[in-house]
Amino acid sequence: MLSTVLELVDERGWFDTATPHEKAIHLTRGHCLWMLLSRGGKLHTHVKFSDCLSLEVEAARCAAASRSYPELAPRFVGYARHRGIDILVSSAVESAAIDPMTFGDQLPPGLADYFSAMPRARAAADAAATANAALLEKVAHYFEAHPLAALARQWLEPSRLGPIADLATMPQHGDFVLNNLGRLPTGRLVVFDWEDYGAVSLPGLDLFTLELSLADRRGLAPARGRAADRPLAREACAAMGLPQSDYDRLMPLYALVFRYLKRNYGPEVRERMDAEITGLAGAVLA
Repeated sequence: MLSTVLELVDERGWFDTATPHEKAIHLTRGHCLWMLLSRGGKLHTHVKFSDCLSLEVEAARCAAASRSYPELAPRFVGYARHRGIDILVSSAVESAAIDPMTFGDQLPPGLADYFSAMPRARAAADAAATANAALLEKVAHYFEAHPLAALARQWLEPSRLGPIADLATMPQHGDFVLNNLGRLPTGRLVVFDWEDYGAVSLPGLDLFTLELSLADRRGLAPARGRAADRPLAREACAAMGLPQSDYDRLMPLYALVFRYLKRNYGPEVRERMDAEITGLAGAVLA
């Protein structure tokens, strides 16, 4: 399979395999492999491929993210299906782990740009986007048989959520956590793993997952007070044009949505989100 992938990448002009290069193969959580192609020790191309899973929707999402955030997202190179193998190619970026303590109480410049551009961003038309009202139906259905069904029903009450349909449509990354952020050698911020981009368009979800990830890495309790009291949240809400009162009101829904999106992840992630949902219950439903 690897030789077929490399042949296609070369034929499409995405990477010259005739020139001396290095490659590194990695497993993912699911049914895909990904490969980093380097030349002279410098990363050049990222190739994701699978012989049992379609990457067509993911390719559309990655292409849309590349157009919406050209300074933050890896450049989309191409997608192809060849001899039963799906292949998704993008530029590779050298990155370093983000230190959660470097965030302080303010958004770093790159992330400030991300939230500012979000209201104008558009998901790909064929990227299986879900309207906010339809998303609520999916989340409610998922939690019907879940141990936290009673809490989910309370949080999904229209009286608590308000007019979801009136919220602006803002395609979300869907997994906006520290593990998916990095920096180039130049110091510029980059965002990875856009495979869920636009699958959810509920404004504020990416801010919620960022705050959750920051608290988790800092060993702190997740923020459950007013966004107005947290400079980072206040700045991001202002950049998006999302009223802070709406962000505060929707925090329980963000937790339910993120848990739904991660329903196929391992028990550690699911249990972590279930604990967050339970913790929010005491703060919001009191």
